[in-house]
Amino acid sequence: NTLMINSLGMVEHWRLIFKCVEGFEATAKKMKSMKADFHGLDRVQVEELIKAMADDTVRRFRLKQFFVNEYYPAIIHASGKMVILDKTIDALIKRDIFKDLDRNIVKAVVKTLPEWFAYTD
Repeated sequence: NTLMINSLGMVEHWRLIFKCVEGFEATAKKMKSMKADFHGLDRVQVEELIKAMADDTVRRFRLKQFFVNEYYPAIIHASGKMVILDKTIDALIKRDIFKDLDRNIVKAVVKTLPEWFAYTD
């Protein structure tokens, strides 16, 4: 059951039913956060995993969706590209919202996929 209240205060109730086509384990794996794949990895291992994801069409698409959704507070979209606000990442780490792992992920994505970004250092 999903209760939705829009900006006008209109309330809608939806009863959603899902069916697993590929089985429960495959569906659960697709639903888990991609960030879980990075836990426990050092900077070099994060870069290697990002490169592997970039080389696979489906994983590359999922990586971009994850990246935009996870790091939206530190991204400005400009002309179909992204600009990363490094100081915002640092501030979010200081506030314990992001971790050093997040900085490693962002740096690895910028390094591996520079075509996604308006500029890189």
